[in-house]
Order: sequence, then structure tokens, then C-alpha cells
Amino acid sequence: MGVKSFSSVFDVLHRRNGLYKEFQIKLEKCDKIPPVKRRCVKKKVDVFDKTGNLLGTYNSVAEAAKTYNAKLSSVNRVLRGLANTTAGYIFKFHID
Repeated sequence: MGVKSFSSVFDVLHRRNGLYKEFQIKLEKCDKIPPVKRRCVKKKVDVFDKTGNLLGTYNSVAEAAKTYNAKLSSVNRVLRGLANTTAGYIFKFHID
């Protein structure tokens, strides 16, 4: 399966509903496991310049990152509050 550590297995079991790549991991023995569909929820993202001016609203994080030539992982760090800016822009989840 390519699991690198026990903490990865713990994360899969307790935070990802047992889904890891194309595998399902369960703590109890099962003869047959029904398929689970992954839900992809797109959230709108607002992009601001460093002075706070709204530059645009995008339908997904990936779309905003691609438009401003920013790394997706760096944009996610800004959205989670681990960084203030990336590529000279501020990214925030859109509030209706």
C-alpha cells in the first residue's frame, strides 16, 4: 500500500474515514466492504493584494492558485492560517 508510518495509518483511520489512495482500511474484519465515493467539495476563494484590495473571487482553491501562479500547497497554508501571503497575494475563503 505504500504507507510510510504508523501515524499515517492512524490519520487514515481517524481523519479520513479509512480511505487511503484506492484502499479502504477497517479495524474489524469484513468479508465485503461497500464502495465509498470521495466527495470533492469546492469552496469559493477570495484573492486580495497586500493592501487588502479584492482582486477576484474564484470557484476553487486550484483555480485561484493557477490564476495567480501560486503553488497550491502554499495557497492552502495561507487559507489554514499557517502563512500570511504567498506569491504576493492573500487568499481567504469566500463568505456569502
